[in-house]
Amino acid sequence: MSLKEQKGENKLMVIRTEAPCKVIITGEHGVVHGSPGIAIPIEPTNRIVLKEKKGKPAITFKSHLGEVKLDKNLVSQGEEGPFKPFTALLRHFGTTHGFKPKGAMSIEIKADVPKGVGASASISAALSLALFQYLGKTPKTGASPEQDELWNAVQVAEEVAHSGRPSGIDAMTVLRGPTRLIRSVEAGKPKWNFQRVNVSLPRGTTLLIIDTFKGKRSSTGEMVKKVAASLGLTKPDGSVKSIAEFTSADHAKVKGFRSAFEEVSANLHKNGNVTELGSALNNNHEILMSHGASSEEIQHAIRTLRGISGVFGAKLTGAGGEGGAVIALIKKAQARKIITKLKQSGFNAFEAKPTKGAVE
Repeated sequence: MSLKEQKGENKLMVIRTEAPCKVIITGEHGVVHGSPGIAIPIEPTNRIVLKEKKGKPAITFKSHLGEVKLDKNLVSQGEEGPFKPFTALLRHFGTTHGFKPKGAMSIEIKADVPKGVGASASISAALSLALFQYLGKTPKTGASPEQDELWNAVQVAEEVAHSGRPSGIDAMTVLRGPTRLIRSVEAGKPKWNFQRVNVSLPRGTTLLIIDTFKGKRSSTGEMVKKVAASLGLTKPDGSVKSIAEFTSADHAKVKGFRSAFEEVSANLHKNGNVTELGSALNNNHEILMSHGASSEEIQHAIRTLRGISGVFGAKLTGAGGEGGAVIALIKKAQARKIITKLKQSGFNAFEAKPTKGAVE
C-alpha cells in the first residue's frame, strides 16, 4: 500500500508494506546440503514504512536496534551492524533497478520477532515490495526461481544474513506460501526445485513458537558453518561446500536429515498420527542437536515442554544456537495452559498462525 500526503510545501510519500514470518517444520540445515525441507508462512508479519519528502537525497534506515545513514549513492555513513543484509538489498536495487533516493528518505523496520522464524527473509521481502512500489515497477516472475525478481532480491539480503548462499526456502515461503524444497545438481550447478504444498497438522493440534532469547543471539551464518563443520562438509578455508562439490560420501553424511524429513512429512496432514508426528519432531531435534545446532536455552525449553501434558513433540526451528526458536506440536485445546506454564519457566510463546505468502 502506498500513500501520498500534503504537508505544508513538502509532498510526503509514504509506502507501507508487510511480509509474513515462516516456520521450518523440518529440513533446517539439511536443505543447505541437498536434503528436502518444508516451511510455511506464519503470522506475525514484519513491516516496512518508507517515507520521503523534499530535501537532500539521503536515507535513514532505522529499527528498534538503532539506525544507519546512507548518502544518495547508497554509501553508509557509519557501522551497518544488523542492517547489513538490508543495505546490501538497497545496493542491489541500485545496480539492478536504478534505485536512488530523490529526497530525504527514511526506511523504518517494524519488527520484533524471535530468531528462527525467518525475520531476515520477511523484512527483506517487505523492503523489496516497498522499493518496487517506489520505483513504480512490477517485479518479474519466470519459470525458474532465478527469473523471479522478488526471490532474487530477498536472496541478496539472505546471502549476507547467512554468510553464504542460502537454501532459498525462507525467501520462497514468505513470498509465495507453503513450500517444499529439494535441491539438486544439474550441469554441475546447484538447482532449486521449489514445490507448492498443502500442509496441515493433525486434527485438534496446533504449533507453538517458543522464544529462547536471553540477551544473546547466534548469527545464522555462524550456525550454518558450525553444523556443516560437524557434518564434515566444509572446505580447508572453513567455507561450506556447495552440493555441486559433494562426493557420494558427502551425500551419505546428510542421510539422517533426509530420514527426519520423511518421518515428519509422513504425518503432516489432517489425518496424521499425532503421536508419531510428535516422536518424529523429537527425533529431528536430536539430529540437529547432535551436530551442534542447539543451545543451553533451547535444551531447557525442550526439557520443559516434554514435561507438560498436551505436548506431543518439539524441536528447534531455523538455524538454532543462542536465542533460537523452538516449535512444539500441542493439543490445541490446551494452548493457553501450555503457554502459561512456559511463561512460568521463563519462556515467551505464541501460537503459530498459518497465513499466505506476501504475494501469494
